[in-house]
Amino acid sequence: MIKKRHFGLDLFRAIAFFLVLITHSLFIVEKFNPKFRNFAFIGNLALEMFYALSGYLIGNIFFKNFIESDFSYKKVIEFLKNRWFKTLPTYYLIVCISLIVSYLQYGNFQDFSIKFLFFTQNLHEANFFFFPTSYTLAIEEWFYLSFPLLFWLFVTIFKWDKLNTFIFLSVFFILFSTIFRFYKYYSFPNLHWDTGFRKSILTRIDATAYGLLLSYFHKFKRDFIIKNTKKLFLIGVFGIICCILIKMKVHSFILYTLYFNLMHISITMILPTFFYLDVHQLRFKNIIHQISLISYCIYLVHLQLVYIPMGNLWQAKTLLEAIFQCFCMYFLAFMLGYLLYILVEKPMMKWRDKIKFV
Repeated sequence: MIKKRHFGLDLFRAIAFFLVLITHSLFIVEKFNPKFRNFAFIGNLALEMFYALSGYLIGNIFFKNFIESDFSYKKVIEFLKNRWFKTLPTYYLIVCISLIVSYLQYGNFQDFSIKFLFFTQNLHEANFFFFPTSYTLAIEEWFYLSFPLLFWLFVTIFKWDKLNTFIFLSVFFILFSTIFRFYKYYSFPNLHWDTGFRKSILTRIDATAYGLLLSYFHKFKRDFIIKNTKKLFLIGVFGIICCILIKMKVHSFILYTLYFNLMHISITMILPTFFYLDVHQLRFKNIIHQISLISYCIYLVHLQLVYIPMGNLWQAKTLLEAIFQCFCMYFLAFMLGYLLYILVEKPMMKWRDKIKFV
């Protein structure tokens, strides 16, 4: 399985993954030095990296299974099956465990609701403390459900060309979220940027669409991308710096609307650099592959089941102790994530491969 993986993309995912782990642990050390909170932007950056990579990989799947081969509703079912067998069993298990941990810690289930079972907890606003990282999963799950269903509708019912439908829907999702962010900004002026815009499904459902367009350009304009990889990388870095400055200095409609477009485009322009990494002599590449394999499971457990409980139970007295506590949290998150992968995700993936619809 490892031999079939692309090291550059796994490295991209691993970098994003470590940035998330570090960012979410800042609440431990910022008590001793508030300046640590200034590095919170790297968590936002990391999540945009996940969105871009996920979109690119899904785009490749679409080209292989939907566009370049015979297409039917069975292909849509197969796509959703592959996605849901990987994500849903572990997600629902962690929801159940989180309910138990929450009750043991607080004597209640915090603000859990049935919305968490249907990924609608952040449809309008992500203002909840139960399973706080689940908002990213909700955004992606709704995109991965709606995009193939709309694709099937246009291709099968309206007889659209498959490639044109792919491009149209990718652009449609981008325009939809952009326009909706403008609408939401003027209709709900007191809505918080983080919970009401960055973490809301309808304002961020376009996040993965940029990766889809990248997969299109990489397939049909590959020579251009190869020739201009370094230029694209530098432009992407410049765009990210601009986004960081906007986040720090600009508190207007730009931050609530076009900021997200610029961030998506910038991250997408950086990604091609990782397509062509020469890694044949790297000794640690298998470690990166393994981290990439279990990253989803670690993401599920790290904040809800490790960071928050440990932060409540262990009150560090010094900055040095707080840093040591962070490393303990990283280690425990890795161990729990690995166990979740071995005991749940990996068996479910094997079972998934035995179920065929096409």
